[in-house]
Amino acid sequence: MLLQKTFHLHQSLDEARATLTDLQNVSDVLAGVRLAKVTAEGSLRLECALGRGILAQVEIASLPTDEQDQMLFRSVEGNMEVAGLVELFEVRPNCTEVQLTLDYTLKSSVHRFLDSTAGVVDRFVNRQLARLERQHAADEVERAPMRYRQTGFTPQLAH
Repeated sequence: MLLQKTFHLHQSLDEARATLTDLQNVSDVLAGVRLAKVTAEGSLRLECALGRGILAQVEIASLPTDEQDQMLFRSVEGNMEVAGLVELFEVRPNCTEVQLTLDYTLKSSVHRFLDSTAGVVDRFVNRQLARLERQHAADEVERAPMRYRQTGFTPQLAH
């Protein structure tokens, strides 16, 4: 299945890139995601409790790219086949738009059926991206000048 998601991080382009490449930091924020191991080859083993009893175990390797604001990755092992692209776009100095394109296949036919009927992976990805956005919005409020924190004003993105 193909998923395409867009979200915003209240960080500069460089900060957002650093945040997303530091998966140890990201896995601390995400619920149901455990960074199992970083291999000697530089790939990552992740375990994700997707819901409905589905536990994804996948080893992800990054792929080379000439574009500084793109990250490519694919699975090399596990019970899921995954290929993805993360693109970063600076909206303004302290706001970066992140576009995630993810193509995945669950290897188990039972899990594929559950996902096709219940949208397990899509809901899981949406929950995780919302957690990332909330975490970085909260960090932005903490860094905001005291006058904003005292009034309860939270800087918002214009839509």
